[in-house]
Amino acid sequence: MASTRSPPPSTSSYPMLALPRDAHVPREDREEAKRRSNEIDEQLRQEGIALRKRRAKERKILLLGQSESGKSTLLKQFQLLHSTGGVFDAERASWRLIIFHNLVRSILDVLDEINTAVTNTKEHPDNEEFYRTHSTTFKTMRVRLSPLSQIADLIANKLSPESSSPTLSPLPAEPTSDWTATASSNAPATEISVLSSYGWKSALRKLHVGSPSPRPSLDFSIDFDNENDPGRLLVAFHDDLVGLCQNKAVWEMLRRRKVRVENMSGFFLDDIDRITKPRYIPTDDDILKARLKTLGVSETVCTVNSGTEKGYVWRIFDVGGARYQRAAWAPHFDDVNCIIFLAPISAFDQVLTEDPNVNRLEDSLMMWKDLCKNKILAGASIVLFLNKCDLLQAKLEAGVRLNQFLVSYGDRPNDYATVTKSE
Repeated sequence: MASTRSPPPSTSSYPMLALPRDAHVPREDREEAKRRSNEIDEQLRQEGIALRKRRAKERKILLLGQSESGKSTLLKQFQLLHSTGGVFDAERASWRLIIFHNLVRSILDVLDEINTAVTNTKEHPDNEEFYRTHSTTFKTMRVRLSPLSQIADLIANKLSPESSSPTLSPLPAEPTSDWTATASSNAPATEISVLSSYGWKSALRKLHVGSPSPRPSLDFSIDFDNENDPGRLLVAFHDDLVGLCQNKAVWEMLRRRKVRVENMSGFFLDDIDRITKPRYIPTDDDILKARLKTLGVSETVCTVNSGTEKGYVWRIFDVGGARYQRAAWAPHFDDVNCIIFLAPISAFDQVLTEDPNVNRLEDSLMMWKDLCKNKILAGASIVLFLNKCDLLQAKLEAGVRLNQFLVSYGDRPNDYATVTKSE
């Protein structure tokens, strides 16, 4: 009874009701905030729609293949094919340095072969008379062209970024019994490489001699009068360089030693007269032939201007092909539309630089099988390019026998038509 007669508790003992956060915000301000929020939501929605539309018009393409398989050349051909003109104009001065280095590297390879031939004549008694006859000429060439090694160092210093080279970690592989890993020619001299993370195009553009930034013009920003310009130095050796390349005894020496410098990437000895003349400017074909090794992954954006893909944007990823770089391929397999795999079939008599126990053509076959078995790539198109057919034909015509390197080829004819026949 006492509890029913008790007065109601004081209102001050009830908990306070929480008021809306914007209860004291003027109505006009609340409406303005809501309007702005709706605008942001709509903007995000429109951006999402635009992103989906843009991605619907994009193609993610991977260029895969071992080192020196032709990936960079194919990429440059894509740029030329779908450009409006002058795609390389801003970079010609920099490609000029790379071409000079390719040229000097080939000459130094030849000089090394001359030195080996002259100093080891007794190893091949059948050739002893030949080397004795031409030894004076060969030695004179070596002496007169010995400063080229300094020019190569000068160019390398201009091209190489100030960073340490990556640690090599070759992946293990066992050649099959069908293949022999013996190489029929010596490995080329050490080449220049550019880190993709450094930005190889940026690295090239900053090398313009006499100009801090590229500007399209007739001279392509080249300071031809700079006394440290490698081109000017090479001009001084023009006659000796042309003389070496036109000397039949030199080419006979290379033939006897089974060395084919003309099959190496970045071969410019056939154009040495033109390249070592004053005021040389690289042509598009020169740039296509130029060899610059890229470490890591580089991306090139190309808008297609013809065909069924006209208007589409190709995002082309060129990934390193050396064995220690292939572990970086997998992260790029997600959402890929197309893989272009390049297999140089001319490499049947060559071995991997990073693993001299593995035949290069066998290595391409192993990679191709792994790609085709990868379930992540089930929805991607895979295009196989069997390239460098011209070099294959030249080797076969020079007498290099395929069955010496591919045992299962047997006694079939060693001609181009038979070798390339599908079975």
